[in-house]
Amino acid sequence: PIPGTTLNLIEHAHAIEAGADGYYLFDELEAGEFTLTCHASGYEVPESVIINLNDNDSYIHNFNLVPIPTEA
Repeated sequence: PIPGTTLNLIEHAHAIEAGADGYYLFDELEAGEFTLTCHASGYEVPESVIINLNDNDSYIHNFNLVPIPTEA
């Protein structure tokens, strides 16, 4: 887990930060299609994810964050 990772729902211009345990939650979203992005300082930006939700759906997505290589 990477605390402080920023997660965005593009269609809602809504951003949250992951907690100390790396977990995050966008609560009570309406049905629809959403684009989820992720960013953490010092890590490459992973590809965004398209999510389609129906009423009362839950969705779990774990991003794989890769550290940006440092030069020796």
